[in-house]
Amino acid sequence: MSEYNAEKLTQELIDAGFLISGCNSNGLVWDDKGNEIQEQPAVQAVLSAHDPTTLEEESIEEMIDRKVSEALASQ
Repeated sequence: MSEYNAEKLTQELIDAGFLISGCNSNGLVWDDKGNEIQEQPAVQAVLSAHDPTTLEEESIEEMIDRKVSEALASQ
C-alpha cells in the first residue's frame, strides 16, 4: 500500500468536491457519514494523482507579492 500525505490528500479530495470527514496515510478515505469511499473510481483518481511531497509554505511576504501580481494580471 502506498504512503500518502494525509493533510495534502485531504485538501485534494475537498478541492475535487468530496465531502469527507478525513483520510489517513494508508489511503483510507471516509465520507462525511464515516463510510469508507477509497474504492470509488473518482476517489481512486485523486489517490492515483496524489503526490505526497510536502509543499513549502509561502511566507506572508511571498503571499502578498503573489496576490498583488495576480490582481494586477487580472486587470
